[in-house]
Amino acid sequence: MDLNDVYLFVKLLEYGSFTKAAESLRLQKSLVSRRIANLEKALEVKLLNRTTRSLSLTEEGRAFYERTHNLMDGLNDAKMAVQSLNSAPQGRLRITTAIALGQFVSFEIIPGFLKKYPDIQIDLDISTIKKDIVKERFDLALRPGKIQNSNLICKQVGLGKFSIVANNDFAKKIKQMKHPKELESLPWVTNMSLHAKDVKLKNGEEECQLLIKNPRLGANNLLIIRNAIINGVGIGLLPNFMFQSDFKNGPLNKVMTDWQAGDVPLYAIYPSREFLSSKTRAFLEYLEEKKYVFD
Repeated sequence: MDLNDVYLFVKLLEYGSFTKAAESLRLQKSLVSRRIANLEKALEVKLLNRTTRSLSLTEEGRAFYERTHNLMDGLNDAKMAVQSLNSAPQGRLRITTAIALGQFVSFEIIPGFLKKYPDIQIDLDISTIKKDIVKERFDLALRPGKIQNSNLICKQVGLGKFSIVANNDFAKKIKQMKHPKELESLPWVTNMSLHAKDVKLKNGEEECQLLIKNPRLGANNLLIIRNAIINGVGIGLLPNFMFQSDFKNGPLNKVMTDWQAGDVPLYAIYPSREFLSSKTRAFLEYLEEKKYVFD
C-alpha cells in the first residue's frame, strides 16, 4: 500500500469530488482516479461509491478514513517541519492582485521582502480580472472583501479602513452640513466591487445608512475612483492606507471624520496548505510582520 495513495484518498474526501481534488492538488483528474483504484486494489475492498454526480463512502471506506486522516495530518506536519528547517526560501513567486492594491504592495511590501530573501524572485500580475490561481498556477492572490471560493485557503493579512473623501471644493460644502444623510444630495463616485450603492456609517453607537440612488460614476478600480474624486466628479470612499500622501498634502480631504465608513478585510489566498512552498510561506510571514501598513 502506497502512503501517497492514502494521502490522495484523504484529500479527495476533504474536497468532495475528483475534479476539485485534482485542481487543488494540481494533478490530472485521471491520475487521482487511478491512484484511488490502486489503493482499493491493494486493500482488496471498495472504498467509494461513485456516480457522475456524487461521491460517497462505503462502510469499509468510512472505517479506513476514520483511521487514516489524523495519521496523514501528523505525517504532513512532520514533513513540513523538516522541509522548513532544511530549505531556504528560493525561486520565483507568482502573485496576482488588483491594480491599486498591487501598486501599494509594490511600494510598501515587495522591496523589503526581496531584500530579506535575495534568492526569491517575484512575478506580480495586476489586473481588474480575478484570476483563477489554480489553473493559472499562481502561488497566491491578494484580494480585498469577501471571498466566495471555500476550496481555497484564505488568510487575513490586513484590515483596510475607509473614509469619506472629497476634493477641496466639495470639502468646503460638506463643512456646512450637520449630518451625513445630507451627503446623499451630492454626486458620488462608487466602488462597484465593494460598496456599490449602499454606504453604512457608524459614529459610536449611532448608525447611518446612505442610499446612493444614482452615482455619477461607478468603477471597480480605486485609482480611477481617486482621480475622479480629485477632479470633482463627486465624493466617495477610499481606503486610508493607500492614499495617505493625498490626505496629508492634498488634493484629497477626509470629511465627516466622526463617522467611520467600515473596514474591508484584505486576504492572501492560496490553493493548498499542505503543499505550501517555503517561498510562499516566507511571503505570508512577511505580510504578517508588515500588517501595520494596511491600517
